[in-house]
Amino acid sequence: MIHVHISQSDVPRPQSSQLATGIVANVGGQSNATPLTARKNVVSNCVAGAGVALVHLPVPDETVLNRCGTGQQLLVYPPTGEQIEGHAENAAVGIADGGNATFTFDGVMTWLIT
Repeated sequence: MIHVHISQSDVPRPQSSQLATGIVANVGGQSNATPLTARKNVVSNCVAGAGVALVHLPVPDETVLNRCGTGQQLLVYPPTGEQIEGHAENAAVGIADGGNATFTFDGVMTWLIT
């Protein structure tokens, strides 16, 4: 039997860059949420009911989210078919105004908040 080890650096991430700023969260649920396309993301505009969506990763890895103060809670959705912590599949979690969170993908179907 041959064993092949693939490190995280060997698998391309869907994120387009290491840092994205000025992100505007969209209203309309998981299908309309603004995708977080970088490893580190700064959301600067969020109205009531607006959200962002994590992007499916091919290997365990993390996505960092920072909030600028906008006076509203930000909804964070998992990729379709996945879940965040113990919440239901596709269910959003709320990040308080000005809050920060690191979402770590376990490589299967679940994101952990650290």
